[in-house]
Amino acid sequence: MLVRYEIGLGIQFDKDGAAIPVSHANMIIRYLQREASDNFGGVTVSRVQGRWVNDKGQLVTEDAVTFVLFVENPNLLRQVEEFANDAGKWLNQDSVVLTWQKVKGGIRKVDYEN
Repeated sequence: MLVRYEIGLGIQFDKDGAAIPVSHANMIIRYLQREASDNFGGVTVSRVQGRWVNDKGQLVTEDAVTFVLFVENPNLLRQVEEFANDAGKWLNQDSVVLTWQKVKGGIRKVDYEN
C-alpha cells in the first residue's frame, strides 16, 4: 500500500512574527530534503505562498514550503509525524500542516525498451 504524506510549513516568519533569514530557511530545507530521502526514500519539495489568519485576527501572507513523501510502509506515520514536528521546531513555527492518504498506483520504472 502506498501512502502520500504532505507536510506544509511557513519559511518566511517564525511563530513570533520575526523574519526568518532566507539563508537559514534554505539551509533547513536542504537538511530536511536529505533527512526525508534517507528515512523515506525520497521527497518532492515545492515552494509555495500561503495565507492564514493569526491569533490576532490578522491575515498573514508568507512564503512556505511543501514536502511530499510517497511511502510504501503504512507503519511509518509516527516517524513522518516526528519529521513534521522537527521541521516546525527548526523553523520556530507554531504549527505545521500534515495530511496523508492511501493512494492507488505506485512508483513506476521508465520503460526504455518500448
